[in-house]
Amino acid sequence: MLKASLHEFHVRFGHLNYADVERMARHPANGIDLTDKMRKNCVNCAEGTNCITKERLSDECTNRCGRRCNFSDLKGPITPMDRHKNRYMINFIGHKSTFCRIFVARTKAKAADKFKYFMVYFERVFNVRVHVLRTDGGGEYKLLDVFCAQTGIAWQMTEPRTSASNGKAERLHHTIMNMVRCMLFGGGLPLNYWG
Repeated sequence: MLKASLHEFHVRFGHLNYADVERMARHPANGIDLTDKMRKNCVNCAEGTNCITKERLSDECTNRCGRRCNFSDLKGPITPMDRHKNRYMINFIGHKSTFCRIFVARTKAKAADKFKYFMVYFERVFNVRVHVLRTDGGGEYKLLDVFCAQTGIAWQMTEPRTSASNGKAERLHHTIMNMVRCMLFGGGLPLNYWG
């Protein structure tokens, strides 16, 4: 049984929100004993999540995609590059399952390779074939055209400059980077540890 305050577990779990930490502590199987349930204002969370959202990111295809639809987005170039010289972060997320995988890459051109890896992994783990891949209109996925045609995957590109139609992938980047910043600020680490 691990004993610590609510705030300490909040930090240990990557700045997970207090309500989820409390819910985890209620289940004895998790082995969490909260010594103090005071919800402190977390300075690292305030610093890490400080941003202005320009538009609401909501998915426009909630009923059309089904459980075999996956979203992807590429973020970058990220400055500074990480310790391994990666400048890009590529994510894939299932529409219904919300299963996600995040990859880092040195170049945009690696996005197609990362999708192939993700597709094999997703199909093996869930025993479900990927039917739809939805991405923005970025050039990083151009190499997927032939691959998707050969494997029978419908590749949907969203409208240019409308992140709302790929909202699930856009929100995932936002969530992951908020957590990364919180952990970097909290640990006093340099920004090149993001990857």
